This record gives sequence, C-alpha cells and structure tokens, in this order.
Amino acid sequence: MIKYLIAGFLMWNLMACTTDENTGGTSANGTALTNEMGDSTKKLPTASPKFENDLAKKNLNGKIESREVLVYDALIKDGYVTNGTAKGGIKTTYNAFGNKVNLLTYNESKKVVSTWKYAYDASNNLLESNYSDDNVRRKISYNYNDKNQLTFSEESVNEKLVKKTTYVYDEVGNEIGQEASFVESKGKSRSEHTYDDKGHLRETNIYDEKETLQLKQLYTYNEVGQEIQQSIFTGDNTPTYKRKSEYDAKGNKTKDAAFTGDGVVNPSDTYKYKYEYDENKNWATQIRYNYNDVADQFIEQKITYFE
Repeated sequence: MIKYLIAGFLMWNLMACTTDENTGGTSANGTALTNEMGDSTKKLPTASPKFENDLAKKNLNGKIESREVLVYDALIKDGYVTNGTAKGGIKTTYNAFGNKVNLLTYNESKKVVSTWKYAYDASNNLLESNYSDDNVRRKISYNYNDKNQLTFSEESVNEKLVKKTTYVYDEVGNEIGQEASFVESKGKSRSEHTYDDKGHLRETNIYDEKETLQLKQLYTYNEVGQEIQQSIFTGDNTPTYKRKSEYDAKGNKTKDAAFTGDGVVNPSDTYKYKYEYDENKNWATQIRYNYNDVADQFIEQKITYFE
C-alpha cells in the first residue's frame, strides 16, 4: 500500500497539476509530457484562502486566450540547442477570468489523444471537469458552500461512480482535511494539512481507513513563497524521497534535484532548465538538461492573447 501511495505522489509532482485533476499527458509512443506546463511550483493539491486562477498557477502573465506547449527531443545543431523529434503537445484554452475551459493532449503526429472540458458557475467556481479518450470517460462534479469553498466532489469513470471526497477548512480558509471514499472497494482514505502563519502548506499526512498513518510529506519555501523542497516519509517516519528546486527571477523553475531516502541523488530524475521569454515575460522556449548537463528536451510555448 505504501509503495503505491509514494508512486502516486511522485507522479503527481512530476506532472502538470491543478487542484482538480492531473492534466499531464502521454504521447502515443509512451513519452510522458512532463514539466511542459511551466508551473512555478509543484505540490500536492490543496486549497488556500488566496484565490489564484489557472494562469496564475502556471506563473503566466497577461490576458491569455490559449497556449500550446510543443514537446521535442533536444537537437544540437551548429552548437545550438533546437527542436528535434516531436513528442507531442498540449493546447489549453482559457476564459476571460484566466481559467481553463478546454485542454487537448495530442501525440507526435498532432492527433488528439485526450480532452478535458471544464464548466464554471457564476462565481467562476469549477463545477464540472470532463475527460475523454478512446477508452475512458471521466467526470468530476464539485459542490461549494456560501464562502465559495469546495466542500464535496464526486468522480465517475465511464458513467460509474467511483469516488466521493469531502473537504474541511480552518477559520481562515485553508483546506485542512480531505476524506475520500471509494465506491467499489468500499475503502477510505483521509488527509490532514497544516500551514504556517503565511498560509504556506507545511505538512500533509495520509491515513488509511484504519486511521493508520501511511505517508507524510513536508514542504519548505524560500522568502518569496516558492516551494524549494519536498520530503516524503512512510508512516513509520522512514524517509523515502526528497526533491529540491531552484527558480529564476521570473519565478520559473531552473533546477529539480531528486534524492532517495538515503540522501543519494537520483540522476534519472534530476534536471536543469533554461528559458527564453516573450515580451510579456512568459517563457517561449524551455530547454531541459539532464544530470550530465546534456540537453535532452526542447519545449516551445505558443501563446495567443485576448485582443
């Protein structure tokens, strides 16, 4: 059970995430489209009294109508890093409030392999997320209280209810707990979150249906509130994973270093990033370098702005 929880947490933190679902994709040849979304931070889904739209969560500026992220192998040509073999991409469309309304994932041949569609209420709260691909239809419905706090969600797969989740908040609006029940297995899990006086998530504890602690995750931030370290422990407080991050002046991640529970660096999960920016200070290209400082991924971000 523990190894599955850890694997899930690591995958969540590697993919582009939102508070509602995983929006990462995979190309037809199985290449994961990770780190392409340009998140300023990556952490477990939480609620906060500070409202951020989807563009702010991605550290993006301006009135953006859509953004297309194209992922390639890196190619060294005439001493410069450029785009090589296409691996796939993601195109996201936003409403005037900066929240996504459509998200398409496509493969290296530009064939759409999955879609997300989003619906909102009059207060711009997310009411429904709908995912579809060739085999799966996934729907998540959300309910809110009079403070516009998410209190309950239901998830269905292929029109069959699979999961119900309730959410609890403290007096200042931080989400301090979730309880999930799984319909088919009749299992349950519960999470608790604690925050510092600045509203930063500091600790998450995951319990099983017997109230046994299964997983603990700790977070550390720099002086401007960017997450610079995540540490994962099993229920008996054994360290299993650590990730350290660095950022540039524009708030985009420039380094991710992963470590085992013994503190040994994991070369296959350690990267550096370099960017070029457009006139709106949004990144236009991202080059990823592996542990040996060899460029292995080239990403373009094409943004269309509202007029």
